[in-house]
Amino acid sequence: MNYTELLIIYVIAWTVFSMITFVFYAFDKRQAKLNKYRIRESTLLTLTLLLGSIGALIGIYGLKHKSKHILFVVVSWTSLILHCLILTYLVVNA
Repeated sequence: MNYTELLIIYVIAWTVFSMITFVFYAFDKRQAKLNKYRIRESTLLTLTLLLGSIGALIGIYGLKHKSKHILFVVVSWTSLILHCLILTYLVVNA
């Protein structure tokens, strides 16, 4: 598998994981408003680290969910930077 193929797979995976992560943040926000069962914070953070950084940031700033939790903000931005560096590496070598 060459770098171009890896780049395509990476972008698709990042997009899909970010959409899934956003859905989890939106669902958790809804559950919070209804005082119902919530998604574990560790699950949200794991999704964020596993290519879900864009979805997490949209959830944090767009939905105002977990925006006061510094851990979520730091993990989301750190994950985004890490994945941008990986993406840059793949683009340069493609």
